[in-house]
Amino acid sequence: MNNKDFKMEELLEQLSAVPWIKDYIECVPPEFLEMIFGAAGISVRAINGTVIEAEFKNPGGVAEKSWKYYVSEPYPGIRVMSGNITGLVKLIGIGKKMPEGETSVIHYCVKGRCEILTKDGMYAFMEPGVLCLESHKHKEKNFNFFGEDYEGVEIGFDLDKFDEEQIKYLQSLGVDIMELKERYERDADYYIGNVTELLKASIMELDGLMKSDFVDNLTIFLSALRIINQIKTGNIQTDTNKFYLTKGQRKIVSEVHDQLVGSLDTGVTVEALAKKYGISPISLNKYFSIMYGDTVHKYLQSYRMDHAAKLLTDTNKSIADIALDVGYENQGKFATLFKRIYGMSPLEYRRLKK
Repeated sequence: MNNKDFKMEELLEQLSAVPWIKDYIECVPPEFLEMIFGAAGISVRAINGTVIEAEFKNPGGVAEKSWKYYVSEPYPGIRVMSGNITGLVKLIGIGKKMPEGETSVIHYCVKGRCEILTKDGMYAFMEPGVLCLESHKHKEKNFNFFGEDYEGVEIGFDLDKFDEEQIKYLQSLGVDIMELKERYERDADYYIGNVTELLKASIMELDGLMKSDFVDNLTIFLSALRIINQIKTGNIQTDTNKFYLTKGQRKIVSEVHDQLVGSLDTGVTVEALAKKYGISPISLNKYFSIMYGDTVHKYLQSYRMDHAAKLLTDTNKSIADIALDVGYENQGKFATLFKRIYGMSPLEYRRLKK
């Protein structure tokens, strides 16, 4: 038995007390498991018999990376998950081998960015403060993550697990399982929008509860109910112009992004890139902002400084050479901008990290 097999058996044994989590792990696509179980270590603990905390240290063998998930089932058929994915770029077709069943999920983005391919071929983009209602667990859905850190909170419903009595009870609390079933049967597409401050506060409260050592099923259940009722009472604002790109628009932005980050030491203007693709600079910045959360200029500035920070930490290059590597011939201008972002000079940053 190899090391990965041993870790898999060990994990499943630790999760045996929570059958639905164990079933979920067993059905995750092999290529995803292979990446996870290159991990240096896996730890699982139960918190007050309510929340399972699972941590994957060094996932996929990537240094200094870790994933941590908190999962709970505060009421039969209602599941809550909070956690982070670090260092992962894509989850392609993650739903293909999942257990069959009628499942709907509320997703909320806490940190990072995530792209979802909708069933009509559009691309939807999530960022902090954005919530997505997935009425039908699509088997062919794709997820792409932007940057190295993604954190989120989910509330899931196993629609085929509720009996008539439970449906009536939940309905009395404001959770309409029959409405969710109707949306599932209709195969309704994703509904994505910004949350109000009230709803955001409720979701972050649930996130905090999931990570607390002092929690119980009733508290988590009531917190989830509050979120569900706030969603029903209009605490989401959606705008198709803000969250969605066509396949063609996404392709343009992806190519522009790759050109920009692939040539940090050269000057490429928004005007030149827009002209290359036959669109206006305004349209290019709009599409880019939907996908990456900022205009081309602001994104590239942040990316250059992040890359410079890595070079300061991981190499012995001079600060002047690093400035040139990220596109700044003027070392003074580079240092000023770096200090504005990191709160210290490049030399101070290097000394601190070294």
